[in-house]
Amino acid sequence: MNSKAVILLIMTLSVKSLFAQELSSWIDNNTFKYKIVRVSLQLKTEEKAVPSKYLIKAELPENARNDLKKLTKKEWLALLSNDKSDWAANLFLYDLFERDAFLFNTTKNREQWCLSLKQKDIDFWKKKLKE
Repeated sequence: MNSKAVILLIMTLSVKSLFAQELSSWIDNNTFKYKIVRVSLQLKTEEKAVPSKYLIKAELPENARNDLKKLTKKEWLALLSNDKSDWAANLFLYDLFERDAFLFNTTKNREQWCLSLKQKDIDFWKKKLKE
């Protein structure tokens, strides 16, 4: 392996390491901040309306949102399987896909989510996320 290839490899690994550190700070069950907002009925046309729903809004900087949008299905499923990131990853996916979060009015924390919705949500994301 020549020196240019070694330097490129080192730089690539360094960037991936920094990204992984940032990722773990953004998708962390203990520090993840979000709010639930209600979106009112929206009339798209005279014949078509989008019903009101509840949405999760993650409180993340725009650069974090952009980086998280680039994660693969495999990376998301790994985050959803980790007890340090599962709750935060799920909440961000609700935000990203604007999935109705009505049940989060009563499911207020990770413990309640694990008991009632976690497996259903993971099954949903397995189908929804693209490879």
